[in-house]
Amino acid sequence: MDNAACLTARELRYSLGTRRLINDVSLSLAGGEMVAIIGPNGAGKSTLLRLLTGYLTPDCGECRLLDRPLEHWAPQQLAKVRAVMRQYSDLAFP
Repeated sequence: MDNAACLTARELRYSLGTRRLINDVSLSLAGGEMVAIIGPNGAGKSTLLRLLTGYLTPDCGECRLLDRPLEHWAPQQLAKVRAVMRQYSDLAFP
């Protein structure tokens, strides 16, 4: 994949009640790029990842995958172009 941005976020904001969890986050990630998101517990790392994968909708700002807003992707389309590996899963195997 070339160095063009695959995933971009622009001025993301997200609040839970009166608490602002994400405040004006912008980033651009290219295919194959490895990025670490670090910070103390409660800093908003998981919330940011949920916004970037479309599990949460930002209060303000936009996430784009392949230059298309995340909300314009059907779940089946997203499954074909990206994968999300959750830390915890409720799946049980017999």
